[in-house]
Amino acid sequence: MTRKNILFLFSYIVLILTVFLGVLVLGNDIGLQQSAVATICSATALAISAIIAFLAFQLNRQNSQEPWVVTFRELHKEFWNDEDYAKVRAWLCCDEAYKKELEPVLAKRLSGQVSIEEYLVIEKLDKFFALMLRVVYMHSEGMNLEQQTLFKSLNYYWWLHKVKTRIEIKDYAELTTENLYPFIENAKFHQS
Repeated sequence: MTRKNILFLFSYIVLILTVFLGVLVLGNDIGLQQSAVATICSATALAISAIIAFLAFQLNRQNSQEPWVVTFRELHKEFWNDEDYAKVRAWLCCDEAYKKELEPVLAKRLSGQVSIEEYLVIEKLDKFFALMLRVVYMHSEGMNLEQQTLFKSLNYYWWLHKVKTRIEIKDYAELTTENLYPFIENAKFHQS
């Protein structure tokens, strides 16, 4: 239920309440008993209170989900729009890019000797690991069913599975990403 719908519903309730109170006042003028008017007013007030409580609950629930959605959108946008992440995705998916650009640099890094240019290549991988760590921790926090469905449909764990299939990247991750590595180790092609 959107805020616009909630406000429309609230306006509709106020309109109905106004009309109903007008009818009650008119009914009092035409001879309805005072106890009947009081009973109708009490019942109406109770019903409207319940509806307002429900609308407040809906609005509060929507407001509590909004930060998750904003964070998710930012992570997703960053993942697909950043050139460094595009390069890492290419290394994970394309054997030629991996063997030519990353594998020799990782071999040097694991032995401890890299140039500044090679360090900048590894920095892209580190940046990717940092983003994936944010993604997995976002997924591990309490999500509702809709959020879980959205998250799973984007297959972030597939990328961790791809990391696991590149032995040198996996070994580098084991040395450098203590908090992310268990997720890489347990990543499946299709996360359930």
